[in-house]
Amino acid sequence: MLKKIPLPALARQTGWMQRASQKITPLNLVTAALLLVSQPQISLTVLAVLLGWLCRNPVSKQAVDERLTATAALFLKESLGAALSVGLASGQAAKAKLRQVAGRFPAPNRPAEVAATEFAF
Repeated sequence: MLKKIPLPALARQTGWMQRASQKITPLNLVTAALLLVSQPQISLTVLAVLLGWLCRNPVSKQAVDERLTATAALFLKESLGAALSVGLASGQAAKAKLRQVAGRFPAPNRPAEVAATEFAF
């Protein structure tokens, strides 16, 4: 789903990225944030190691500290909003498609439990 979101454009729009970076890219930052969101505490070292693993190059904790600014927080907030919008839109499209497909079949004359057990794996 992240590939459907224009992360570089959002990063520039929020002011977090002025020029392309080879290490801490918008996709790497969002991916790292998603992977670490469940952690109660995150150190700069842990974030630097994860970012280094994602970009396949070492990233120092000083580099991470320089990039974690108020604009980085704004960029992550905007990215989350965009991801939610894409997710909602794709969910609505999937529901519409299911309704369209379901409308092609006649309603069953049997109870739902019987029909469901016939297709159980």
